[in-house]
Amino acid sequence: MSKYNYQIQIGSDPEMVLTKNNVPVSAIPVILRDKDNRIDLGDNTNYFYDNVLLEGNVKPAFSAEELKINISYLYKHIYQALAEGYDIKTQASATYAEHECLHPDAVQAGCSEEYCAHEVDLCVPPDFVGGFRSAGGHVHLGRSDFENPSDDFLIDDFSKMDVIKAMDVFVGLPSVLMDSSQPSKDRKKLYGQAGRHRPTEYGVEYRTLSNFWLSSPELVNLVYVLSMHAVDFVRENGVPEVDFDKIREAINTNNEILAKELCNLYIPENLLVQISEFVNWNKFDIRSNWNI
Repeated sequence: MSKYNYQIQIGSDPEMVLTKNNVPVSAIPVILRDKDNRIDLGDNTNYFYDNVLLEGNVKPAFSAEELKINISYLYKHIYQALAEGYDIKTQASATYAEHECLHPDAVQAGCSEEYCAHEVDLCVPPDFVGGFRSAGGHVHLGRSDFENPSDDFLIDDFSKMDVIKAMDVFVGLPSVLMDSSQPSKDRKKLYGQAGRHRPTEYGVEYRTLSNFWLSSPELVNLVYVLSMHAVDFVRENGVPEVDFDKIREAINTNNEILAKELCNLYIPENLLVQISEFVNWNKFDIRSNWNI
């Protein structure tokens, strides 16, 4: 039983690479709906095209099991709608053929600004160059009572940034070990640096992670556990006393050696054991992982 009179909800807005016969293709002529005219699946779940990517919104959950159910619900509906030959990939970046990027919406970058918790800076979305695009798997953290909160945790800007810093320690660092594919490393050219977030009315959106963790129920479970550990740590202890300069270096440069060293230094043993099962994750097939 929690000692707090509110619950933490976790959701996501996965961005996915749409492929046809294993070749990246623009989602624009396939999905047809943009963020202002989404395909509504009910129960706070929808999907649409964003740039050339396919993006979904997953209903926030109060438990890891509920989050897995909500993500599976999104995936199953997307696959039901796709014609034969199409697939969705939790691939962190891809390069599209020139003819896939001719639509005006294919050159739009970043729907709104993001911030860095370490420098309190506004981060301007980068311009896309050629056919290279990146895909995120942002973690949304919110309070069940955000409309009438009993305190300022995850409500005021300072506590939001405190939580984001803890997310860097307990989620961002391990992601360097688990999310080590070349597309993930390439994504850092555009997005995914340490501390990146957007404040929301319900809490905060952690924008450092790629979509890798949404590739399997087991990884979703782990990221849920790590995220809740970060939230609970800040609620109980405040910001972790760590070397954030080194943490930022490890995350921003995908330095696996440094990330492993820092994980061993700052992350509890019971969580390290769980993380170790997913180091250098390379099983990205959504259909088989989610039994669709």
